[in-house]
Amino acid sequence: MIMLDAVASSNGNPNQISDSSGSLSTEASIAPQSSGAKAKSKPFPWADVPAQTTPERLQGAADLRAILNDPDVEYDLLARVVGRGLYLFSGSEMRRIILGLITLLETNEPPPLKCRQCDILEVPRLQWRDCQGGKRHIRASCSTCGAWIKFVSRSPAAVAEANRNAPLQRGGTVTITKKTFYSDRSNKPVAEPPNFGYIPDEMKKVKRWVMWKYEWVSDAKDESKGKWDKPPYQTNGKLASTTDKNTWATFEEAVAAFKTGKYSGVGFVFSFDDIRVGVDLDNVRNPKTGELTTEAAAMIERFSSYTEISPSGLGVKTFGIGIWPATWNKKQFGSESEIEGYSDGRYFTVTGNTIGSYPFVNIQRALKETVKQFENESKKSSKKE
Repeated sequence: MIMLDAVASSNGNPNQISDSSGSLSTEASIAPQSSGAKAKSKPFPWADVPAQTTPERLQGAADLRAILNDPDVEYDLLARVVGRGLYLFSGSEMRRIILGLITLLETNEPPPLKCRQCDILEVPRLQWRDCQGGKRHIRASCSTCGAWIKFVSRSPAAVAEANRNAPLQRGGTVTITKKTFYSDRSNKPVAEPPNFGYIPDEMKKVKRWVMWKYEWVSDAKDESKGKWDKPPYQTNGKLASTTDKNTWATFEEAVAAFKTGKYSGVGFVFSFDDIRVGVDLDNVRNPKTGELTTEAAAMIERFSSYTEISPSGLGVKTFGIGIWPATWNKKQFGSESEIEGYSDGRYFTVTGNTIGSYPFVNIQRALKETVKQFENESKKSSKKE
């Protein structure tokens, strides 16, 4: 968890919140203004843009969504200095502000945001600039009094590059399960934008792509319960089928559809028409530390093929050449973890947020070894019972 501490400047004015962050850092501050003073910030970058979505606006929205989705950001400690007073925003208020800005960027609809300093309902200004180290500064300011909140985030590409070059972190423990993560209806997950540049060409060149977005699905027996699901979609906005190739798209078509802002991400469909396979390890990663369970790290090294972090940050997926060799597709291991394997009739979300820099290779032998390991463990458990 990021710890933010209020710091007083040499002139005695409390003027900023600073941090010593990890992968994503956030700070908030305000340039005090005299009563009635007009903002001196640069003009709103898209003030003259017609009411339509542009790639630049979507990128800005994607950066803000990444902030919302980062488990290390502690919204309750984000603060804003007004005059000589230090006012804390609650977590819900902070999320509301960010979601309002996302709405503005994606739809051009002014969000109902009220400035705490001048108490005026208005459209905030949003600006950003890229900085060294892959960081991007995002500034949302009140267009009347100049009060502003600034976020500092590492770009998705910089985070992905760091993950590629870092050694596997072992010894992680499961702090939250996928089932729990997706079961809160009041807290819709926010997916980071995919890092398309790191997705292997072996996957890009085949027409196996779909889009997906988070949708709440109520439990058939109890409507008060349910989960956030990720149904696949076609480029025409209709649901896709993992068994109907006519509903799949090329990689380029999927990327173009994602950039419209209508979807949370893209996905890859497995089919017996070729020999591509996917292995999904759930509940094996601590999203705050990046640590993997010992068992998961061992399997990733055994496969040594393209591997990436799942949208929730709690699991990892490995893609490679091969055919899933077992009659079963899912088994539990450890206390909370699960393994799933498919080479037909299923799709996996694809994030491009890689672990290691493994190439896309043949993993058939590793698949057989893994399946044999699980089946032997199942036999041992049966004998004990």
